[in-house]
Amino acid sequence: MLETIIKSRGTLESCLESQDTLGTDLELPGTLGTGRKSPVSVNCEVTQWTEWTTPDEGGNRIRSRVILQHPKNGGNNCPTLTDKDKGKYVFVLKEFIVHGADHGRSTQGDEKTCHCITYLLVEAIHEQVKHNVDLQLKWRVALSCIIGEWTTWGHPDTNGLCTRTRKILRHSVNSGTPCPYTTETKLVIVQCVVSEWAAWGHPDNQGTCIRTRRILIKPVSTGKPCPATTETKSVKRDCELGEWGQWTKPFGFGTIERIKQIKKEAFGGGAPCPVERQTKNAPITTTTTSENFGVQFVRPVVQPRDLVLLIDGSGSIGDEPFAKTLEDLSELIGMFCPLSDPLDHKQNPGNYIQLSAILFSTDSELVFKFNKYHSVKQAQHAIKAIHYNPGTTCTEKALMLGETMFTVSNGMRPSKAVKKEVLLLTDGLYNCEGDNVVLSAAQSLKNVADVYGMMIGISTDDGRQKLSKLVSEPQRDHLFAVDDLGQFSKLIIHLKDLIHAGKLNCVPFKGPLPH
Repeated sequence: MLETIIKSRGTLESCLESQDTLGTDLELPGTLGTGRKSPVSVNCEVTQWTEWTTPDEGGNRIRSRVILQHPKNGGNNCPTLTDKDKGKYVFVLKEFIVHGADHGRSTQGDEKTCHCITYLLVEAIHEQVKHNVDLQLKWRVALSCIIGEWTTWGHPDTNGLCTRTRKILRHSVNSGTPCPYTTETKLVIVQCVVSEWAAWGHPDNQGTCIRTRRILIKPVSTGKPCPATTETKSVKRDCELGEWGQWTKPFGFGTIERIKQIKKEAFGGGAPCPVERQTKNAPITTTTTSENFGVQFVRPVVQPRDLVLLIDGSGSIGDEPFAKTLEDLSELIGMFCPLSDPLDHKQNPGNYIQLSAILFSTDSELVFKFNKYHSVKQAQHAIKAIHYNPGTTCTEKALMLGETMFTVSNGMRPSKAVKKEVLLLTDGLYNCEGDNVVLSAAQSLKNVADVYGMMIGISTDDGRQKLSKLVSEPQRDHLFAVDDLGQFSKLIIHLKDLIHAGKLNCVPFKGPLPH
């Protein structure tokens, strides 16, 4: 009897088979005598033994047979029908092939026949004991781990470690070779890599050009740090003027002007922009002058102001017109902002106006300093009380004395948040010193304050040109003129009408206030 056991991936496959050559001949019975007939005896007849069953864990195995013919007439009885066996066997080595065995070359679960292995089969034959060996059959085949190929090395992390991995295609079973490690690391040093410089950008308003480059690979581990990715340089450009701007509204003595627009500012030490203007005469009225005067001087943006009034008291004015001018001037003070009381430092802490007044003719006289009065009524009363002292028009002396007012000792506030201003109120051209002296004094004053001018009754072109040079630039914002003192009174009345109509309001100041 031959028994073979084959297992590959859970499948048993019979590879070899043979026939048992052990058996007995069957003898036929004879007759019971001569001369007379007797019953024929029939012996028991059985089948051949079945194949031995697979030995159990104790080495026991069984075979059996069945009865084909029961005995008759005294025939031989049936032999035993079951045979048990345990013990010692002869082991005959037979070759067989396991199909579908995977040896690292196929995908897990692949049932294709691949590399086949020849195994040795142990065959046990009963009753031919030659060796004293206990039988132990192996039902399971040891399968080793199957591992995939390594992946490529990954990019290094911030610590310079690269990693690669491999997959387990099949885990080991039945004491097969276990799987090796599936992750591997190594330390690398990566240097910084940057791109080429981009083209230089256009210069900004300060003449600075910038170019940049990108970081392509960041340094890792002990790699050198990246160089600068931004570079600047200064370039030189001259100013470039563009087209003419719009004509202004009439201002000053009846002038309109237009100025060439700046197309490109100068930078990097380039030639600065010149002021190119064109002017021409245009009719002006007290109404247009009052509107411009109200916006630019009376009620500009509300902010702290230290204002010096230069009041012409020369002989060309006369007693009564001079007194009326003082009344109009006191009315003007009451129109300033803030509305409650522009001179009251308690009601308007930090954001109030300080006034100083100078009377000039042949000589200049300081009427009061900045910190003398802190209410509009007090200042108005002081201005109305100014004594008229007619003489020549020595404007340069008023300009010089006005400059000295802008000192802390005379009550000026040093804060840059306080606007320093001068209003020159005159009815004629200076006639004491020459142009150079007067213009020099005017320029010195303009260096410390914005100089405004209300020119009354100036009719000659020469006089207008000279007086225009006494005010700050631009003239359209600082130069105002009326034909006579009567027109100045009308200008004050029109300003009051504009305020009552809500067309000339106080604009809040948003800057920092002085302490």
